[in-house]
Amino acid sequence: MKTLRKTIRRILIENQSYYDKLIALLVSNDNESIAQGVELADAMGYFEEVHHKENTDKYGGMTEEYLIKVIPAFLDRFKQLHPKGVRHVDTIDPESQWIGSNQWAGFVNVGDETISIGRYK
Repeated sequence: MKTLRKTIRRILIENQSYYDKLIALLVSNDNESIAQGVELADAMGYFEEVHHKENTDKYGGMTEEYLIKVIPAFLDRFKQLHPKGVRHVDTIDPESQWIGSNQWAGFVNVGDETISIGRYK
C-alpha cells in the first residue's frame, strides 16, 4: 500500500510540473510559445476542446483568440497560479496607453470550465 501511495504521489507531482510548464507557455506574451503550449497540452490530453480563430481588420489590426475547455485538474492548477488571469500590454512608451504598431497586447482569462487567450495588435 505504501508503494502505491508513493507511486500516485509521484505521478501527481509530475503532472503538476507539466501543468506549470504548459501554463507558463500559455500565459507568455509570445505567439509562438502560446501556440506551442496549446499544441502540447492538447496532445497530452489536458484539453477537451480547442477553438482557435485569427482575424485581420480593414486597418491592418490583427486578433488571435483561443477558447479552450480544459480538464478539471489543469484548470484547478491554472487558477492556483493565476486566479485573476493575466494581462499583457506592450507599449513603445511605458507612460503611454497606446500600443505600438508592431506590438501585441493580450489577456488570459479563466472561466468555470475554460481558459480564453486573446491577443491583438
